[in-house]
Amino acid sequence: MIKINFPEPNDPDWVRWRTQCEQETQEVIQKHNNGEPYKIRSDIYRSDLVKKKFYLNDSSGPPFYRKCAYCESSLANQHGDIEHFRPKKEVHDANGKKIDHPGYYWLGYDWQNLFPSCTRCNSKYNWERPDEPDHKTGKGNIFPIKDESKRVSSPQGDITKEEPLLLHPLVDNPEDFLELETQTGKMLSFNERGQMTIKILGFNEREQLVTDRKETAMLTVKALNDFNNALTEEDNHNLLKYALILLNGLAGKKKHGFVYRKTLKKLNNVTKEYILEVLESRNLMD
Repeated sequence: MIKINFPEPNDPDWVRWRTQCEQETQEVIQKHNNGEPYKIRSDIYRSDLVKKKFYLNDSSGPPFYRKCAYCESSLANQHGDIEHFRPKKEVHDANGKKIDHPGYYWLGYDWQNLFPSCTRCNSKYNWERPDEPDHKTGKGNIFPIKDESKRVSSPQGDITKEEPLLLHPLVDNPEDFLELETQTGKMLSFNERGQMTIKILGFNEREQLVTDRKETAMLTVKALNDFNNALTEEDNHNLLKYALILLNGLAGKKKHGFVYRKTLKKLNNVTKEYILEVLESRNLMD
């Protein structure tokens, strides 16, 4: 999980979609205020055109690179979903219990409340635990905050006063809250928000996800070793080859960018700037 830079696109298709979303939002608010039934239409917030062009474009396309915004797994072989950070209809606490709240209906079409997610992060999944037979992971409608008295239930409230316990990949920098155990692929945290994010999304319970992070850490170490060997041997071809692998990983263009960043930080605090300086010293920046 990394912070994703997603400035609002200046594109005619996006502008048309945003206008439609704003109109639908006003209609939903009015119906809610009048006590009338309303529906937040998935064909609008999951508009095929906008979804394919901005949220789930090909793997080389920013800002998401066809990855889950939570776990950074590839969505290349998944249809992917558009996830609401704040649930649009009903809200559950950290234990999955429904609370008395109408849902964040006024954010159902808000682009800053939307991002791509894999089914494992977005949906509830049971895990076999003898001591907890009903244990599940996956976000679903779970949205815990630090202080329930500050929870906002209408568009008139000040949502900035809420303190979500789940990390927001468009707002928070997960690297400030999460750590990586490179030898096992498990995530660690010593603060409440990081721990809650790991728990809700099952970051350490999904065996394939943990394995993928472990393998990515190993690949990162190998790429850095190959980079350093090429530097020593003045092998510019391989120097550039492995530099690009590392730079793409650091930029989040590959799955598990978090792993690249944390692993390289542990390896003598290798940074993007250092790699670029090496390339520049060899006149390989063209």
